[in-house]
Amino acid sequence: MDDDLKKFVGSHEERLLQAALSSSRLKTDLINIVIKSCNVLKPVLFTHADVVLELMNQCDKEFDKDQEGSELTALKISFEKVFSMDILKMLSASGVGDVDDEVKPAVLAIMNYLHNIEYHQNAIYSVKRKGGDTASVTAVMAHHLFSQLIPGNKYWINNRSRNLPNVCPCQQPNCGKEIKAGCTALGSGETWHGYVDILINDTIAVSVMKDSEGTSDDVNPGPSAQKQLRRCSSSVSQYKEDPRERHSRDCLLKMNVIDQLIAETITNAFSQMNLTKSLTGWPIPTIGCTVDQRLN
Repeated sequence: MDDDLKKFVGSHEERLLQAALSSSRLKTDLINIVIKSCNVLKPVLFTHADVVLELMNQCDKEFDKDQEGSELTALKISFEKVFSMDILKMLSASGVGDVDDEVKPAVLAIMNYLHNIEYHQNAIYSVKRKGGDTASVTAVMAHHLFSQLIPGNKYWINNRSRNLPNVCPCQQPNCGKEIKAGCTALGSGETWHGYVDILINDTIAVSVMKDSEGTSDDVNPGPSAQKQLRRCSSSVSQYKEDPRERHSRDCLLKMNVIDQLIAETITNAFSQMNLTKSLTGWPIPTIGCTVDQRLN
């Protein structure tokens, strides 16, 4: 492990990692959101989840030690006040030459991915260019993206998926790797339940949507009435978006897709913590993605 990681000291891949960690995207703010109502007590599929969200008016003082006296009224919470940034700051400043043993496998997986990033990107976009179906897109995303970012590359794709290929459909040189299918069921029949598209390392759930999905209730069923996130303040930050990314992002931001991801996130987090008590207190993400965009 040490020798494998040391070969990346001073490398192009190390500089790519440091540049990414220095990006302003990691300095984003989080917004407190509460669930105002939902249909979790009904036996419904994730794709029929119905969740109404509301922004919180105030944040607890404990999230910002620098301000004393009265409760905060800002909607935003700094990312650094919720999650430890020590490892990321160390990697950004010093690179990969002196990381702790417990994080070496994760860092090595990232470095190997960066070393082969062009190969993996070409594989993903080759399926997009050919207009691959959802099963093909899911297979190539699982093999060439998500599994590459974790030690051991372990993943399962929903074995109930239609037309799931036995080998990776990217047709890249030296690929043709076996696609691993298995059970990805989550939840209980008495509440939110269903099958996620990919389960990474038996822990992280992924739902893959094609860019055309989510544009009608017939394709991706969900709440028929359009819902709005209730804004308690006008101070939420806005940003300008690349028009080329808007179509994929619009797909992920459809309210029925967001409801589905919220239901999958909550259900998976409860399931994982019940199965593995050591995960208690750790964030367990669920990812929604297209070929071009992700939401987690």
